[in-house]
Amino acid sequence: MNFQSMKHLKTKRLAKKLPYDMLEEIFKRQLQLNQKFDYWGTGQEKLTKEFSLAIISEVGELLDQVNWKVWKKQYKAVDVEELRYELIDIFIFTITLMQVWKMDSKDLMKYYLAKTGENHARIKRNY
Repeated sequence: MNFQSMKHLKTKRLAKKLPYDMLEEIFKRQLQLNQKFDYWGTGQEKLTKEFSLAIISEVGELLDQVNWKVWKKQYKAVDVEELRYELIDIFIFTITLMQVWKMDSKDLMKYYLAKTGENHARIKRNY
């Protein structure tokens, strides 16, 4: 996908209008988008498989942006804009997967704080 610029999105103006809790807004917007698709009756386990595969596919596309193939002699400059869109694709599918399991932005923060707390404790224990 070729993204020349995001001028058409008027991102600066949109950013000024975003509510304070941007994470909650992202979850809300993603849920609105997801509700337009007819896959919600598919079942949590099947959707988990499908969206996990989508994430893996997007990670592959992300890796393609950073010259990860050491056996390849050709080097191309990293297209930072495209790389950022691949990260967003991963983020979108991750949020969707969280929503499949009834997580919202508050759940994300709760689990994030718990997990990073454990990671800090592991560092202290020389894990």
